[in-house]
Amino acid sequence: MIVAIRSLYVEEKLLPLHLVEGLEKAKTLRESADYYDQWSKTGVETILKVAEEFLDNSTQLIRGIKGNK
Repeated sequence: MIVAIRSLYVEEKLLPLHLVEGLEKAKTLRESADYYDQWSKTGVETILKVAEEFLDNSTQLIRGIKGNK
């Protein structure tokens, strides 16, 4: 999924690269928390900020698509 998002949205300049990199980091942190019980408050706070920005950008993108129809 991350490869598809990078190809469809980042390469087309619809989403910034750091958001996809944040998704990759979030996946790694989730796996570490799930399988190894390793997590940090700082890591969680960082990923929450990226998630909020990703949601904001995605919402704007969807609204832009709907507005063009």
